[in-house]
Amino acid sequence: MIIKLIAGNVCHSAIVSFTEDELSQLGLSGDRLSLQNRPTRLLMNGIFKALEKWCGLSRDGHFVTVACRPFRQGGCRFRVEFTRQPSARLYEFRCADDMLDAANQLLLGQPPFDIFHAEIQQRGEGFALYIPAEYSPCPAAAAILSEYAL
Repeated sequence: MIIKLIAGNVCHSAIVSFTEDELSQLGLSGDRLSLQNRPTRLLMNGIFKALEKWCGLSRDGHFVTVACRPFRQGGCRFRVEFTRQPSARLYEFRCADDMLDAANQLLLGQPPFDIFHAEIQQRGEGFALYIPAEYSPCPAAAAILSEYAL
């Protein structure tokens, strides 16, 4: 993986490139990149962690755009742009018990998070909690949600 920061960009953009061999080691190829499959989601999570750790770029509740372009010789390049525009948050839970445990912790937290602005969605056997951007959780509430979410 090669990370290049784009200098002078207001949005704090980065280019993250992978060779064909690197993608292959992750169980991916250019034609299999889709957020519908787990290896791609794990790759994106790894990209965001690397950008935060090594470059100080964090999503932190803001919109991030990602564009992927394949290379002719194999591999691909991601252009990741971090914005300052607040985004909604979506937390997915394996089962209703995990979601309810998280909601209970949020209501008991200091300060308590008003979970009643969130929308609950059933997703197969699991559940998701959608929180609109204007009700973004504080860092403590976000940590609780992340602990219980997938």
